[in-house]
Amino acid sequence: LFNPEDYAELAYQQQNAVAAIKQGGLTGKVLQGVEANLASRSVPVRESDFIFASVCEEFGFIGAVLVLLGYAFMILMIIRIARKSKDYLGRMMAVGFGAMLLVQVSINIGVVTYILPNTGIALPFMSSGLSSLLVNLLMIGILLNISLQPRGKAKVREESPLGYIDIK
Repeated sequence: LFNPEDYAELAYQQQNAVAAIKQGGLTGKVLQGVEANLASRSVPVRESDFIFASVCEEFGFIGAVLVLLGYAFMILMIIRIARKSKDYLGRMMAVGFGAMLLVQVSINIGVVTYILPNTGIALPFMSSGLSSLLVNLLMIGILLNISLQPRGKAKVREESPLGYIDIK
């Protein structure tokens, strides 16, 4: 019914990304000692949403696994922050940030490997989009703030008419 190869001109970047992943092999061009010049690169716009294909081409399967392990470590640390947070709002924010990161990484890698259609979602902390980088850095800053909050229970001062929160 639907054959993506019939529409090759619409999926040019994705097909080149798959070719780049194949060319990378196990160790990639860098570890194999192959000189990388601009003419031999498969993906025309390497720093965009297809940066994962670039990593796979230059560093191979080993580089791809290291990138995925880095994202897995980040998500596990976010889950750890969420579990240790005593504040409900902090916990929910951490869970939301972790889910956002997981969805972005999954969709981007799905697009690069030609499993999903091209969506334009950047790979967090790696693609060249400035707004994506800014949002991700703000997310990490908020997560650091959540992780540094005191672990005591919040208690409302009775003498204050506005009900300021006093952490004890």
